[in-house]
Amino acid sequence: MNAPNITLELDLARNMFGKLKAPIRKRILALVNNPCQETWQAAHSIIVGCHGWMTLWQAVCELDRSFLFIGPTTTTDDDGAVLNRTPWKQIPSADLIVRALRFATH
Repeated sequence: MNAPNITLELDLARNMFGKLKAPIRKRILALVNNPCQETWQAAHSIIVGCHGWMTLWQAVCELDRSFLFIGPTTTTDDDGAVLNRTPWKQIPSADLIVRALRFATH
């Protein structure tokens, strides 16, 4: 699947440093092109809200009230090394991700 044209939304998205830099935009595009554990994990916490500090995950939850507000859990040892991480129980669809990005940026 090719990502829909979300250039406008990516141009409007802001984080605490201003406009989203190319590597962050690429993470969002990778997610839209292939919504899976890896790409959602890499992009869910990106701040995209043009008014306030809304993350992509928060925007998804605003549009889909059934989407889980609790993410994966991680178990670490005493030194902080990851022993176990549960997977995300839900991954948003490409359509929901695009709608969430539009919601957060308009």
